[in-house]
Amino acid sequence: MKPQLLILAAGMGSRYQGLKQLDGFGPAGETLMEYSLYDAQKAGFSKVVFVIQESFAEAFRQKIALPYSKLLETEVVYQSIDRLPPGAAPVSDRTKPWGTGHAVWCAQKALSAPFAVINADDFYGSQSFQLLADFLSPQDSHSPEFALAAYRLKQTLSEQNPVNRGIVQHQAGRVTGIEEAIGLKLVNHQAQDEQGRVWPLDSPVSMNCWGFSLKLFTLLEQEFSLFLKTQGREQNSEFFLPAVVDQALKTGAAQVSLLQSPESWIGVTHRADRARAKKALAQRVQRGDYPSPLL
Repeated sequence: MKPQLLILAAGMGSRYQGLKQLDGFGPAGETLMEYSLYDAQKAGFSKVVFVIQESFAEAFRQKIALPYSKLLETEVVYQSIDRLPPGAAPVSDRTKPWGTGHAVWCAQKALSAPFAVINADDFYGSQSFQLLADFLSPQDSHSPEFALAAYRLKQTLSEQNPVNRGIVQHQAGRVTGIEEAIGLKLVNHQAQDEQGRVWPLDSPVSMNCWGFSLKLFTLLEQEFSLFLKTQGREQNSEFFLPAVVDQALKTGAAQVSLLQSPESWIGVTHRADRARAKKALAQRVQRGDYPSPLL
């Protein structure tokens, strides 16, 4: 069974001050997401599902979904505040959806095989997709075996701004936990967070590059229903995908294999990150990693 790909593209890019998932970073104006689509197709993924907001649906279809339907089967689903688990009470005093866990839950009917989950505004590299494809392809659709493609911390730091990273704890090739390090920056060739803790530059970190079976949706629905009862009406509460994985690890409901990617991650959080991302992609094209244009 060929794996499928879920791309989380519903963010509004408040810190970036624009829809960065539709902004051009490649030499021919390609988005970061288009490089993921190119790499996923080469690695053997068969279908891509995009989670977006309906407010920019037409622009997204014209720029991304329709052109890339030549490479992969494509489907678009919407993340909206009225998408709730069966039996959940409507929420009238909340104005925005509930983050990455909710976004993945919204896509459950569009996925029919083990799948990878990535962010639309990150570049993950071809080897990361191959690692995930090799892991997912032999998996049973409802296996409790998940995976995280992790990156070395030094490959994910920003030259301009402090960043937050999930430092992966692991043992014998499996993830045992993820610890959030806030405000990481390079200080004297070391990674230091805002609490003054120093982290090894080779530490594996999570950049939300996951591999799951369909079992995830059972876990998501359980946790999301509980979240809605306790925090659903808070305006700024977030239902995070990693929190669901962490709970599954604690209860033994799932195991997570650690796939250590040799790739250099590229992402944009602030507008100042744009020039660095464009330069890095231009170098990849110049050395022959990608054609220009991609399609």
